[in-house]
Amino acid sequence: MTDNDHDIIIRPRRGRKEKALPERALLVVNHAEAGLAMTVARRIGAAHRHLAHADLMVDRHDRFCLAGPALGAPAAVLLMEKLVALGVRRLVLLSCCGSLDPSLRIGDILLAERAVVGDGVSRWYGTADQISANPETLAASEQTLSVHGMFSRRGVLWSTDAPYRERRSELMLLREQFGVAGVDMECSALYTLAAYRSVALAALFIVSDELWTARWRPGFGTDAFRRQSRLVLDTLLGDGLAAV
Repeated sequence: MTDNDHDIIIRPRRGRKEKALPERALLVVNHAEAGLAMTVARRIGAAHRHLAHADLMVDRHDRFCLAGPALGAPAAVLLMEKLVALGVRRLVLLSCCGSLDPSLRIGDILLAERAVVGDGVSRWYGTADQISANPETLAASEQTLSVHGMFSRRGVLWSTDAPYRERRSELMLLREQFGVAGVDMECSALYTLAAYRSVALAALFIVSDELWTARWRPGFGTDAFRRQSRLVLDTLLGDGLAAV
């Protein structure tokens, strides 16, 4: 925390009637994947718990919790702040990203080793232009996927608040300057928040669209994207989070 924290007006806190959460959490920011995650969690016996910011489910053995959706950096940071205030210390972010790398196709898995700040929230928590994942959590996520037969790659993400204002020239420059392989809306802000609050976070992305082609190629509704989303959720909500 910074030296001027005494001047902050509103602080994230645990309410009198709110129960503490498990140490581990899966944060799913996109609406479709969050809905699927809740279905998977319900099937394995997780129970709903009230949370003002988003849907929340807690594993019946209290091993982990699941929260979402929270699309965009402001909403995702509000949700993560609350989870941390309730006791969460190790998080995995599951989201989707647009690919800037021709070798990353729709349905592929990208682990965000580092994020380049392009959002507006990060500046209120830190000053870095780039921010890294927690290395242990990232390695554990990578290992969990590998054990379950899923190949993943590490790479750099760039986060933006304005996906409808992305310019091809700007994206290609980010790729050349920073090695950016994918684009999302939350990663840099959440990594910055994680560093600020001293909690561990790693982000896992499924490629949902291709931005390196002559024309934008969306793949949100493809079998490859849906199948991979389900496999990753089944893995993480089965026993995968316990190892992260």
